Amino acid sequence: GTIADVAPLDGDNRRLTRYGLGLLSGSARPGLAVLRDLARIRPGQRVGAIDVAFRFAPRLNAAGRLGDPAITLALLRARTLEEARPLAARIDALNSERKDVQRQVTEEAIAEVRRTSGATLPAGIVVASDRWHRGVVGIVAARLVEVFDAPAIVIAMHDGIGHGSGRAPPGFPLYDAIARCRG
Repeated sequence: GTIADVAPLDGDNRRLTRYGLGLLSGSARPGLAVLRDLARIRPGQRVGAIDVAFRFAPRLNAAGRLGDPAITLALLRARTLEEARPLAARIDALNSERKDVQRQVTEEAIAEVRRTSGATLPAGIVVASDRWHRGVVGIVAARLVEVFDAPAIVIAMHDGIGHGSGRAPPGFPLYDAIARCRG
């Protein structure tokens, strides 16, 4: 969680992360062993923060982003490789689906920003659609920040209710900006 959520790696976070990476590297838990295989990490190879951030966490989070996180819990609790393999395969399929959904929403959001902003770079971005999946709005907001170097809020609308997420360039006080607009 510390690595996937890009929390500061200091104090207890640093100690817990170091200990956790050691456990991931040598764990005999079937779910983690199968996950290491899917992530193309060889047995005995040390698992690092990059592996967690880009190979483990996206897979582990995919089920919760697209539907039911119980699949991930079942994988982590699996007692045998035979039990873990189909769960890991389902998680890997969900991760591929998440990538497709994320790519589609990102493309649509970028197109919307360009359509509404024209040649002028936006100072801030708020986009919403009833076609977007709420499980990827945070990732899409981060991509918009990368592309436009502006704070971004992405909202997935469903039945008249918006579920959104915001991201901002380093140093921009996103919470304060939103609080000023609350009226």
